[in-house]
Order: sequence, then structure tokens, then C-alpha cells
Amino acid sequence: MAEHELHPDDAAILDRLHAIVEIVDPVPPDVVEMGKAAFMLHHVDAELMTMLDVPVPQGVLRAGLASSRVHFFEHDDVSIDVEVTRRGDFAQAVGVVTDTGDPGLLPDGHIVLETASSSVTVDLDRGRFVVDRVPLGLVRLVLEKGGERVLSTGWFEAG
Repeated sequence: MAEHELHPDDAAILDRLHAIVEIVDPVPPDVVEMGKAAFMLHHVDAELMTMLDVPVPQGVLRAGLASSRVHFFEHDDVSIDVEVTRRGDFAQAVGVVTDTGDPGLLPDGHIVLETASSSVTVDLDRGRFVVDRVPLGLVRLVLEKGGERVLSTGWFEAG
């Protein structure tokens, strides 16, 4: 068992407690929205990209996986297209970054996939990136160059 994995018995107890809390004392929708807004301010210095979220018909994506979703983000000349595919308890993110205005951005660029509690940095390979074992839940992508945050997506659902 990995260092941060829960024992199956503990996970079952937490699932039952979660179900009880959802019935007895659900989180008000405005609190959820305020929480999402607070996440967006985590690194307010990075420019925020606009998200165009488009459901993709089954059979269009790799291997026809119905649990895939494609997210499109753009800001000026930069775009990030990422396909997020649920694989069991995790997801995989496969994406591409394009920049028609600054070809020098991509060779030294990195993508950081952030969750509320962790982050993973991957190098861009000719603008492409893959992040395996993405935790299900809210994530965002940050484009870095030279250790500086250049652009950030808004938070979106992985899985």
C-alpha cells in the first residue's frame, strides 16, 4: 500500500460517513461556489485562460472511451487542449499546448497539473504532455516557462 493510500476498511467507513453527511447536513451550493472561487485565487498572478468545455460524442476519442472529456482553454495566441480520461480511481490527461505568437514559449515550457493538495510538473515535448494517475476531482493546468507561471486554466473536473 502506498504511503498516502487509505486502508480499504477506512475508505468504506469514510464513504458511509460521507453518504450520511450528504443526507443530514449537505454543503450549501453557495459554499461550494465560494470554495471554487477561493481556489481560483490561489495564484492570482498568472493570467487566467478562458475555458471552452465541449462534450465529445462517443467514438470520436481514442479507443472510443465514453469516460473521456476534452477541455479547450485559450488566451490570446496560446491554447491548451486536454483530453481527460477516467481510468478506475484516477484519470489520465493528454494534451497539447500551441502558441502562434511566441514559438520560444514551448521548448522550455512545463505544464503543472495542480489539485487542492498536490501538483505534478511535466515537460512539454514539442508542445505535448501526458499526466498519468491524476486524482479525480478539481484540477487546473499551469503553463510555466523558466520557473515562472505564464498562464493558468480555471479549475475543472477530472474524471
